[in-house]
Amino acid sequence: MIGSDLLPELRVRIRDEGKITIGDDNLLLIYVNEAISWLSNQLISFKDPIMITQATITSDITLPTGFVKFVGQYPIIRTGTGLTLLLDLDSVTAKYWTVKSPINVWSGTIDFPDQYKNVLTQYAAIAAINKIGKPIDQDSVMLKQLNDMLTQARQG
Repeated sequence: MIGSDLLPELRVRIRDEGKITIGDDNLLLIYVNEAISWLSNQLISFKDPIMITQATITSDITLPTGFVKFVGQYPIIRTGTGLTLLLDLDSVTAKYWTVKSPINVWSGTIDFPDQYKNVLTQYAAIAAINKIGKPIDQDSVMLKQLNDMLTQARQG
């Protein structure tokens, strides 16, 4: 999915279709990226396989982008911002949990299946509403809807 796929519905959900409160669409990227991070961590906590990346690890390399932790055990240790092989091997193929990358522009690709579009939009809306100081009397309702959307999206 492309970031701009979320923008029209996000504007509706924050009740700012006329761009009165947040005139610059690029400011909303902050909230979309928060949603990407939140959803990544939720799916990792559910051990969802779409959050697993496989890579060949060589000794003394920097952490792969989005690296959280290994899936299983490998003869590799984390050393600050890098990884080091514990055995005298050239490389090890390992699986690890990874958060999805944020987007820098609305035309950027969000690396989630389309079934998560509503979840991302809802989270971004909640984050935006809370940060711009709008009344959040519907906050608990929106959070329940968010959890329901996430459950539904995970079921496919």
